Amino acid sequence: MYFFASRAISADDGFIISCRQWKSNEKLCRVGGEKKLNPVLLLNGYATESYWLPTEPNDLVRTLLDEGHETWLLQPRLHPSNSANNFTIEDIGRFDIPAVINMIRNLHGPLVKVHVVAHCVGGLAIHIAIMGGYVSAAHIASLSCTNSSMFFKLNASSRFKMWLPLIPLSMVILGKNNILPLLKPSNTSSRHRLLKCIARLVPRYERCTCDECEIVSGIFGNAFWHDNISSTMHYWLNKLNLPRLPMAAFPHLRKICNTGFIVNPNGENLYLIHPERMALPTLYISGGRTLLVTPQTSFLANNYMKLHQPVFRHERVVVEGFGHSDILIGEESYIRVFPHILSHIRLAEEGKKCVMGSGRSKSNKEALAWGDDPFVEAKFCLVVEKRQEREGISTFDACVSQYSLIQENGKNNILPLLKPSNTSSRHRLLKCIARLVPRYERCTCDECEIVSGIFGNAFWHDNISSTMHYWLNKLNLPRLPMAAFPHLRKICNTGFIVNPNGENLYLIHPERMALPTLYISGGRTLLVTPQTSFLANNYMKLHQPVFRHERVVVEGFGHSDILIGEESYIRVFPHILSHIRLAEEGKKCVMGSGRSKSNKEALAWGDDPFVEASGGFWSWISPLVTMWLLSLFLVMMVYVLL
Repeated sequence: MYFFASRAISADDGFIISCRQWKSNEKLCRVGGEKKLNPVLLLNGYATESYWLPTEPNDLVRTLLDEGHETWLLQPRLHPSNSANNFTIEDIGRFDIPAVINMIRNLHGPLVKVHVVAHCVGGLAIHIAIMGGYVSAAHIASLSCTNSSMFFKLNASSRFKMWLPLIPLSMVILGKNNILPLLKPSNTSSRHRLLKCIARLVPRYERCTCDECEIVSGIFGNAFWHDNISSTMHYWLNKLNLPRLPMAAFPHLRKICNTGFIVNPNGENLYLIHPERMALPTLYISGGRTLLVTPQTSFLANNYMKLHQPVFRHERVVVEGFGHSDILIGEESYIRVFPHILSHIRLAEEGKKCVMGSGRSKSNKEALAWGDDPFVEAKFCLVVEKRQEREGISTFDACVSQYSLIQENGKNNILPLLKPSNTSSRHRLLKCIARLVPRYERCTCDECEIVSGIFGNAFWHDNISSTMHYWLNKLNLPRLPMAAFPHLRKICNTGFIVNPNGENLYLIHPERMALPTLYISGGRTLLVTPQTSFLANNYMKLHQPVFRHERVVVEGFGHSDILIGEESYIRVFPHILSHIRLAEEGKKCVMGSGRSKSNKEALAWGDDPFVEASGGFWSWISPLVTMWLLSLFLVMMVYVLL
C-alpha cells in the first residue's frame, strides 16, 4: 500500500507548480533497520509522463517505493496541468526545481539529501539548476539522467529540423496563445489547426494511425519505438496523458539543441564554465537504438564529469534496443533499465559515491582520452544511414565551451579508423588525403589504405596471411592517436632520437648503454632502411665494445611483417631467441682480443655493405612525392583556415 499526496508549491517568481508525493506504508524506508533512505525526485521530459504509468504493471515510481524510497514527481510549469504561456527551460531550473527540493528538505530536515532521476528536458533543467548555482550539489545524493545531460546531441534528422526555422515560424503561427490543444475533438483556433497540419506532414522514422501521436512526433520527432511499448501505454500516453502541449520553451530548447549543450535563453554559455558545482555521483543512460538524442549525450557528459569531478563515481550505460522515452516507458524497462538506476542510488546510499585509491587518476586519464565514442549508434533507414555514414553521427559539434571545441579546434587528434565510425569533418578530410598519398602497394581495405597513407606501407601484403590482414585492420586498430606525430617527425628528419624540441639529449650518453644488443632489419625495405640497424650496431661496438652486439638483415621482409609475417617464426624469431639465450648463459661480453676487433669494425663507418631492395617506382621519384604531399598540405591548410 502506498500513501499519495498532491502538493501545490509557489516558486520564487510567484508561479504555482505542483508535485506528487508517494510513501510506502509497507516499508519503514530503512537500510538494515537503522538508516532512513533519502527521497527520490523525478523530473519528466517535455510535458509527457515517463515515471507514473497507471496502465502498466511496472513503472519507476512503484519500483522506487518497493525499494523503500519516498518518491516525489515534479509537475513544473511545463506540465499540461500547470501550463504557462511564457517560460523557458531555465525557469524550471532556476525556480521550479529549487522550490520542490526546498519543500522536501523542509519536511525531512536540512541534513536530508535528494536522489534526482531526470529524463530529456528534465535532465537539462537539473543541470541548469546545479551548474547555475540555483541548487547546491551538497543537497543532491546522486543524479541519474536518461537521454539527457549538460550536453544534448541530436541525430541527423532532428539536427536538421532544429537548424531549419520551423520553431520560429511555429511561434509566429501560434501568436500569443502558444499552448497547443492535442486531444480530438478540441476547441482549436485556426492558428492551432494550421500548426497541427504542418506537424502531420513532417517526415519521421515511424508513422502512426493515432492522430495525437502523429502531431507530437511531427513536432518533436518520434519519442519512442512503437514495438517497445504496450498498446495500453500508447493509448494512455496519447489520449489521456497529454491534453495540451505548452510550446513556450521551444525557442530555448532550439538554442540548446543547436549549440549541443545547455545555454541560457540568449544562447550564452553560463553553465559548463562551472564544473566545480557538479560535485556529486552521476549516471548517464542512453538508448542504443537512437531516436532524437544520440548516445554522444551521455558519452560527453560522462567524460566531462570524470575530468572535472574525478573523486566521485561516474557511470555511463547504453541500453541496446531502446530509443528515447521508451527507455522509461517500455515494456522491458523495469528489467533492462531500472536496475541501473536502482544500483546507482543504492551505491550512493551506502556511501560508495567516491572513487578510491588510484581511481582518481584513472578517471582523469579516461576523461582526457576524448576520442570518439566507441559506441556506434544504430541506423534505421537508408536515407539516415547514408547521411550518417557520410557525415558521422557522434561528433564533437562546434560548441562555445572548451569541452566541445576539442575536436573542432583541431585538438582532438585521435583519428577513428573503423568504418562506420563517428568522425568529424576534419577527420574525414585527413582520411581523404591519406587515401590519395602515393605508396608502394595499394589495398582494397579502406582502413589499410588510410594507415598506409599516413605511415607508408608497414608490411608487404604477400608476407602476411589474409586472416592476419583482416584482424590487423578491422579489429586491432579502431582509432589512431596522432599526438606523437610531431615528435616522430623531428626524429625522422634528424635521423636519430631527439627530444620533442629537436635537441640531442640522448646520443651524447653512450655510457648508459652498457648492455648486449641485437638489431634486426628487413631486407625488402619498407619505411625504415637497414641503415638504422647498421649505424646502431656500429655505435654500440664503438662505445660499448666489451658487450656482444649483433646485427641481422632478413631478406624478403619489410617493416611490421618482420614480426607478423607467416614465416617470421622460422626466419626472424630464432635470432631473437638466440640473443636472449646467450644473454641468459652469461655470454654477453666480447673476451680477449674481441674488444679491439669491435673497436676497429666500429671505426670503419663506411657505407653499409647491404644494398637495400628497390621499393618500386615511388621509392626513387621522391621529388614528385614531395610536391604531391606539399599540395595536399596546402589544400588542408586552406580548408582549416576557411
